[in-house]
Amino acid sequence: MSLDQAESGPQADRGRTRDRDAATLLPRQSMGGMDPRGRHGTPGTPKMKRIGCATFGPIQDGRWWFGDFEQDRFLLDGTFALKWQLHWVSGWAPRFGEYRASMADNYGNADVYRGYIEQDPLVFESLPAAP
Repeated sequence: MSLDQAESGPQADRGRTRDRDAATLLPRQSMGGMDPRGRHGTPGTPKMKRIGCATFGPIQDGRWWFGDFEQDRFLLDGTFALKWQLHWVSGWAPRFGEYRASMADNYGNADVYRGYIEQDPLVFESLPAAP
């Protein structure tokens, strides 16, 4: 089911592109290879090899999509450094007239995002922090 088929009132179409497969609207995540910048590109952190996977699927009759990410990171000598896990939920939010997403990871990070289609990809940006 595409996200366009999960209508909810006249506002549901605003900002969306018709006849788009929902899988093309999901965030893309490289889950393997080498991170030349170290952990999250933080200066002074060692370079690491990444091995992981991501699973996506529809929930609530296709209105929302979930993503579960898991990644192990290793120093270049093969020493295990960390395990990273993240849960992502995204979909069309008729109340706000835009895509919304939320994420939480195993390091205590959590955020809410708003999404929009820019040319072809669906782009998410963090919402401003609440006071």
